[in-house]
Amino acid sequence: MTLHSRYQPTRRVGIFWFCGEGRKRSTFVGVSRAWAGTAVIAGARRLAIDHEDGWTHARRLSPALASFEFDHFPRGRLEWQEHTDQWRLYIDQKLSRGLFVTTVLMNWRPPRAQLVVSIDRQYRSRANIGLPALP
Repeated sequence: MTLHSRYQPTRRVGIFWFCGEGRKRSTFVGVSRAWAGTAVIAGARRLAIDHEDGWTHARRLSPALASFEFDHFPRGRLEWQEHTDQWRLYIDQKLSRGLFVTTVLMNWRPPRAQLVVSIDRQYRSRANIGLPALP
């Protein structure tokens, strides 16, 4: 597993957040694993941890996040579905503007032709954040 906020050269699956305050540029923070190194379980390749557990790792590596709960910032998940050969990006509605999705695409490299983006109500957050800075 990798915790990062920088470009990764291989296709990945994982969980992520966009962290920031107000209108300032947000930062992409993700916990991921290479797609090819992730086993297919129940018809999908996905990270085996949830946002709450992933946030524990993120806070350990970035003290600036220590005072926030895992559900404060907009978040999402990228996984691959075997039966449809689709990449599924589940996101907070606040991330539905193109630059957020583009940031995930640039960092984790799923094939765009196979990508399905879905708003997932379980990822609703309280924070208002600015658009991300592109790498």
